[in-house]
Amino acid sequence: MPGPMGPPTTDISELMWSLDLSDAQRQALTDLSAKLRREKWRLLGEVMDHNGAIRRLEAEQRHHARAIAELSRRIDGVTARAREEALGLLTEEQRAQLGEIQQQLMSPGRLPPPRPFGP
Repeated sequence: MPGPMGPPTTDISELMWSLDLSDAQRQALTDLSAKLRREKWRLLGEVMDHNGAIRRLEAEQRHHARAIAELSRRIDGVTARAREEALGLLTEEQRAQLGEIQQQLMSPGRLPPPRPFGP
């Protein structure tokens, strides 16, 4: 529940200022607050360094993702050219048989005929 000076705080040093402190206690509390402030800013600096590292890694990740996408396109091209070359090795009848096998593979619940063993 908010007090007369605003919402409640969890910082004990702020609560201590409302007490009847001696001059020595006030000075010690002031010194402690300054020490805390410096440490918090040092740690916040580290947080900022890590955030910067994350941003650099994200940029590097995007670069690698683009490179992988380009290589995938190139692999698809190589695969397509090899497929066309392989089809060029087949007779017309073999290409027709291959087309039938592919149709069977695309039909739901259908399996291709078993391949013969041996040469």
